[in-house]
Amino acid sequence: MSVSTMARLAEGDTAEPDSTLQSAIRLVAAYIPAEAIVVYIAILGLLSPSSDASPDDVRIIRAIAVVIGVLVAVGLAFVAFKGGTLTRKEQRRREVLVAVMGGVSFLIYAAAMPSFFFQADILTLPFSQWAAILAIITALTLPLIARGLKLRK
Repeated sequence: MSVSTMARLAEGDTAEPDSTLQSAIRLVAAYIPAEAIVVYIAILGLLSPSSDASPDDVRIIRAIAVVIGVLVAVGLAFVAFKGGTLTRKEQRRREVLVAVMGGVSFLIYAAAMPSFFFQADILTLPFSQWAAILAIITALTLPLIARGLKLRK
């Protein structure tokens, strides 16, 4: 889902998805900002290193793409959020929470990709597989966290 949709939910939209398999899949991806993913993939494509680039050069380019993706995820949360009838203090609280949730979700998503700049094996599993497991757990728990923080009903 996009940051715009996350902000809409935090603004008080109470629409709940139906209980079909499709809505379950949407729930898993609900807090990964689509705009940040698009920017991340575009940057990886635009800054594709040449075949003679060193592994350090490739890591730097990938790290730059991740940082820009996180900045987009966080920044769009502030741009997309419309406070409506919320007090200024409550609007700011929700903007910050949506920004943090979007940034963390994007970072976990990026870490689960094979193109992530950090590559290592932990207990014989690649880091990206651990990040993929964390992405699933995070996507399933973020709706509960959002409700606990009073971002959703």
